[in-house]
Amino acid sequence: MQCLHNALIRTHHITSRKKVAKLKQAATFHDVFVLLRYGGPPGVMYVEGKAEGVTQWVSDVQVSEMVESQSSCW
Repeated sequence: MQCLHNALIRTHHITSRKKVAKLKQAATFHDVFVLLRYGGPPGVMYVEGKAEGVTQWVSDVQVSEMVESQSSCW
């Protein structure tokens, strides 16, 4: 059985190119998929992968407001 964990995170905005690069670098490091909505408000981040990788990625990017987090197995 394979389990995926995901998190949906909302921020005020993500405008810094350096921040976007660091978010993507952290996703590669933790072997997770990340989808970013950046530029203007609101900033949205969706991350998916193994539970440990998602948890570590969220911790590394110092998220202040997580909207939803869940696991699904099949």
